[in-house]
Order: sequence, then C-alpha cells, then structure tokens
Amino acid sequence: MILLVMLPVLSFFLLWILFLGKNPTRGDEDFHWQEALIKTGLSWSVFLALGTELLSLVNGLTIIGIIFLWGSAILLLVVIHWRKKTFSTGWRKFTGFFANLQFKYFDYIALSVIIITLLILLITGLKSPPNVHDELTYHMSRIMHWAQNRSVAYFPTSITWQLWMPPFSEFSQLHWQVLAGGDGLSSLHQWYSLILAMLAVGAIAKRFGAARIGQWLSALFVLSLPIVVLQASGAKNDIVLAYICAALTYYVVKSATIGIGLIDLIFTSIAVGLGVLTKGNFPFFALPLLIWLLISVLRRAGWKKAVAFAGIGLLVVGIILSGHWTRNTLTFGGPLNTGDATFTINARFGVDVVISNLLRNIVTQLNQFGFITEALVGVIARIHTWLGIPLYDPAITQGPREYYVNPIREEVAGNPFHFFLTGLVLLITLITLIKNKFRTEHWPPFSLALTAITGMVIFSGVFRWQVWGSRYFIPYYILFAPVVGALVVKRSPAWVSWLLGIALFVVMLNPLLNNYSRSFSWSENNRNSIWRMSRRGLRFANHRIYEGAVLQMTHLMDISGCRTYGMSIGANSPEYLIWGTLTPDSQDYYLEHIGVDNPSAVHATENFDPCGIIVFEAAPPEIALTGAYHLYEGWPLEGSEDISLTLYLKPDIISQNLE
Repeated sequence: MILLVMLPVLSFFLLWILFLGKNPTRGDEDFHWQEALIKTGLSWSVFLALGTELLSLVNGLTIIGIIFLWGSAILLLVVIHWRKKTFSTGWRKFTGFFANLQFKYFDYIALSVIIITLLILLITGLKSPPNVHDELTYHMSRIMHWAQNRSVAYFPTSITWQLWMPPFSEFSQLHWQVLAGGDGLSSLHQWYSLILAMLAVGAIAKRFGAARIGQWLSALFVLSLPIVVLQASGAKNDIVLAYICAALTYYVVKSATIGIGLIDLIFTSIAVGLGVLTKGNFPFFALPLLIWLLISVLRRAGWKKAVAFAGIGLLVVGIILSGHWTRNTLTFGGPLNTGDATFTINARFGVDVVISNLLRNIVTQLNQFGFITEALVGVIARIHTWLGIPLYDPAITQGPREYYVNPIREEVAGNPFHFFLTGLVLLITLITLIKNKFRTEHWPPFSLALTAITGMVIFSGVFRWQVWGSRYFIPYYILFAPVVGALVVKRSPAWVSWLLGIALFVVMLNPLLNNYSRSFSWSENNRNSIWRMSRRGLRFANHRIYEGAVLQMTHLMDISGCRTYGMSIGANSPEYLIWGTLTPDSQDYYLEHIGVDNPSAVHATENFDPCGIIVFEAAPPEIALTGAYHLYEGWPLEGSEDISLTLYLKPDIISQNLE
C-alpha cells in the first residue's frame, strides 16, 4: 500500500520539477521556485478533482481506477519532460536552490521549529483516527459511501450534509483512503495543505518586499494559529481552504504589484473554483480579493481585457464546479440548495445583524480564558441591549447559545494573540501609510489587510453566529500573515522579529502537544494521548457513550454473516463510528440509508432487501416493524434515555449464525 500511496506524491514532484524547468516570467526570477510550487499545488488539486469526477462517471472510483488515474498522470509528465527536456533543468534548479541557501541564525531556528512541528503533527495524525463530530457525521461518512458505490453520485441519506457540502477536500481523502486501504492517512490532506499555505504566504510577504525573516514570520504566523495547529492532524477541511485562499491571494497581490497574464489568470480561476468546491465560507473572503483583482486589471489593461479575463475565469470555475452543482441541482433543485431550511444563513439582515455577529465572532476569536470571555460577553450583552436585540437572537444564531471555553479543542478554540496582532498591524500599517504620504509601496499590504476585514464583515452579515465558528476565519489570518511578516521586518528593529518568533512558538505549544481529541503528550492529564490510547479507543475520544454499544454491535454484525444493512440514522449522528469499527473490513459490507424523508430518497436502491437493519439515534423504520426482521439487540446509551442503538436481523440469519 505504501507504494500505491506514493503515486500521487510522485506525480506532484514531477509536476513541480516541470514548472521549475520552465522559464519564469521575465523579471520575476526571484519568485520562480515559490510560484512553481503554488502552481503545482493548484494543478495537482484540479487534476484530482476533475479526475475524480471522470472516474465517477464510469463507476471507476476503485483502487484500480485511482491507480490508473495517477499512473496516467505520471506517464504523461514523464513524456512531457522527455520531449521538452525540462527534467534536467528543473532538477538542476531544485538542487541548486538548496545548494545556494545561505542561512543565518534566525533561518536555522525558524526552519527547525517548522520541521519539528510538522513532524509532531504528522505523527499525531497518523496515529489517531478521525474522531471529531463533523468528521464522523459527514466528512468521513460520505467518503465511505463513495468508495462503496465507486462513484460520487448522490445516494440516499438522512444526513444531507453528506451530499450538498462542497466535496473537494473529501475527494482528496477518498484517494488516500482507497490507496492506503483505510483511514490511516485521513489527516494527510490537511498536513500538506498547511505546508503549501505557509510557502504561499511567505511568497506574498516577499511580494511586499519582506526579507527572508519576514517570510519566516509569515509562515510561523499561520503555523502557530491554535485553530490551525489543532486541525492539522485531523480530517476536516479548513486548512485545505487556507492553502487555496493563500494561492488566490498570491495572484491578486501579484496583479496589484506587477500585473498578471493569461496563464496567471487561469491559475487564479482554478483557485477560485477549488475554493468554492471546498468550503462555504470561501466566497465571502474571496469576494473582496476578486474586487481588488478587477480594479488592478482595469487599471493596467483596460475594460476590454478585464471582460475577457472575467469570461475565461467564469469558464474555468464553471468546469470545476459543474459536476457537484449538477448533482445538487438534480437532487435539491439548485446548485446551492440544501433541501432543508437555510439554517446557516441569517433569517434577517441589517446593520444590527452585522454588528451583533461581528462582535460575537470577535469574542469567539478571543475565547481562551474563561474570565476574559465572561467579561467580553458582558460587554457585548450591553451593546445588544442598546441595539434592542437579544444576545443570542435565534434568527441570527445557530447551535448552542453560549460560549465554551476550551483552548485545546478544535471545535471552539480561539486565536487571541493572533487576533490582537492583526489589529496592531492594521493600526501601524495605517499610520505608516499616512506618515509616508500614501506612498504607492504601502498600498498593497494595507489593501490586503482591508480585504481580510471586509471578508470578516461580509461573513458576519450573511452567516449565523456559531460557537464553533472560530475555524471559519482562518482565511482572515491567511490574508493578514504576509502583512505581519512584511511590516515587522521593514518597520521595526531586529529584536522585535526574534521576540515575535518566540511569542508565536510559545502560543503554539499547548495546542500542539495537548490537543483534546488526540494529544501528542504522554501526560496522564491528557486522557486521549496517542501514546497511551489505542487507535480504536481514540476513535471514540469525543463520543465515549457510544463506544461499548458500537463495538458490541459491529462484533455481532461480523459473526452474524450478514453483510448488507439498511441504516436508519439521525440527521446529525456520528455515522462513521459504525463504518470505522466494522470487522474484518468495511469493504466487506454494503450499508445504505433507509426510511429517508428528504429529496435524496430518489437515489435509493430499487427493491433493496438488506439482511439487517441498524437504527442509530432514530425511530425504527417501517420495514423493521413488519415482522420480516427481529430486534436482535438494543443498547441504551449512557447518559441519555432518548438515544439508542438497535440491531435488527432477519430470522434466518439469527437461527443460522447467532443461536
């Protein structure tokens, strides 16, 4: 399996060497290796997305199909290298870059911190399975349905998030899942996206004139974000979006500083398409960036070229989104429809809504110490009284109407140090701009800071506030990271860079070592230590009440001999707990939702006749009560009278294998 996993890795490397072997834009040689890596990440990602769609059309999302896809990519790249004579040139540039490095003390220390941190995150991710609620509910569960069906076509499900949520991050996870034969690499997409994001923000800082120290600080700013450190070893998708957002920002800044051509526009469009295909918060931060891009193109090339660029961009974005949006339209009636009430969108809009959500989102970012959060909530409660609206107005609030203070849980962790730093940097940038009489060189970083703030304001005006919304603002920090790196180095003495680097390292340590869901630390205070807890135990780290019941049920499923099950599951249930514990292997089973009462029911298998039925946090479906199935075992779950897990089997299965 290790050799199979290397296929996408080898294709990525060959692609990077290809871009290195090509001549850079005239006068832009200093950015060649970094831009080549940004292009590689985008090209590789769009190939993965479109390749997944093509394989899906022929039910080819199998290990053979995925091997064929990446094998074809490698063969094509080898042929291109051979015909264009680019491998030797690219390899020479690749090795020459490392041979010509002249590091100073700060370079060595920063690189060492980054490498050690990345190794800790990689080990943590490899040793722990997906165990955060969203991962279990839809991220990983949709992957298992795709692998089972050999297609990303929609399927019947009670958890409609598995269908309409943007799927690109899970596309990449699907490839690693199939090639590795399990979920051992479920966090890899987040891990390598973090590396690409750091390199991209460093390149942007360089565009702003930052020396190497500034580029290191920009990368460390991203790496040390508590919400990023906590997520980088998990199976979610926010850091994937962070790289895509950083890549888009790079091209927007390049357009504002030296201008871009057609090829750059295509890569910009790829970033936009992939961003929309990854996460719903992307458009709100991309919109001000694209407005800035439009202004830059209009200023440099005129309206005719701007219109042509927009047309090409829309075409590229449309191609990338066509598969997912077509599926969603056929099932839910529109590319962005969900089949449910729009529970994530504010039920009303207005200035008071923007103020309310923006203030509460700011408190979410500052959420680390209980007494501070309590004091801030008291302040904004008085502001809400003045506004004449409840603090947790149900029309603009989703989920629990309170703050949870836990700085080592990725669901609710804040980023107070980084948020204060962005505010300070914005103030200093504005003062610098005014003192230097609005010099042209100061506009790009100031403009980027404004786009970050604008994105946060737009998001707050459209999306309901959520206590677990800290992660939605990772793009905000991605946009600010190059501004921080450029400003600190250019506008402060050297000791400030050292002090900031130390501060970022200190802020990062606790979430790095003591992640609540998968701790790297051996300490007995960390009940979910990857060194003291088994992988199976870690799977239930955030869902202890299900552990005994799920393990007993999957054991019975194994010895029963029944391998085809209907599932009646609640709309927010951690379905992957079942998939992840199936024995001997999930590939031996076929599981399909039944009793579905939403538009996805049209995708149900005709005349589906399972030999068993699983009921999880739901009422038994009608088919289970007709007499064709017997209730074999039920498990009331600890701490709740309403939640239960039940296994129904056909009488002949029970008599043959379980009596």
